[in-house]
Amino acid sequence: MRTTATKKTIATKKAPKDISARLNRVSGELRKLDDLLKAETTVDPSTLNEFRYELDTARLTAWTVSELLNARRVGRNSDAVLTFLAGERVRRIQQMVRALCDEFEHKPVPADSTDIRSLVQSLNTLQERIEAQARQELQGRQLA
Repeated sequence: MRTTATKKTIATKKAPKDISARLNRVSGELRKLDDLLKAETTVDPSTLNEFRYELDTARLTAWTVSELLNARRVGRNSDAVLTFLAGERVRRIQQMVRALCDEFEHKPVPADSTDIRSLVQSLNTLQERIEAQARQELQGRQLA
């Protein structure tokens, strides 16, 4: 699974000169795909899921890059922008978890489904990282 753009990758990689032209072409193609998807009732589910994942990844990357470019333009600290973006992702995850909890109350999803097992694994990993960060912050405060 890929991650969204970071300050380091944006700073160290030069964008191709034709990136704006490519973005325009892809935007036009996405509009056409949108029309096709609205009209088509039979689409391969795994292909559609892969498309959704890649589209969401690209959307998050574009949002991050846009916020960093705006920060540079107005002279804001890129680290502050990345912190803001991380906070927005946390807020969005909280919303999604609440929505899932509401859905589970009305229609439980089988616990043995691959998606649920993957979700549990991801949430466990997130919890471990949050706990590790909290321990590091606590140690830093104790040393100060």
